[in-house]
Amino acid sequence: AYAVTPRQQARIIAAAQMWLMAHPEHAGYDLRFDAMLIAPRRLPRHLMAAFDASP
Repeated sequence: AYAVTPRQQARIIAAAQMWLMAHPEHAGYDLRFDAMLIAPRRLPRHLMAAFDASP
């Protein structure tokens, strides 16, 4: 869970904003950033709404 640093979150958010600018027909939908946690010898774990785009 610590692998998605604040810097990486900012990059992901910026990419999502650029994608939305190119696809304005999707601008009205809710946006959520999930994360999948993968670790050796463990089942994958899905974190819904792992972070958001608020400052």
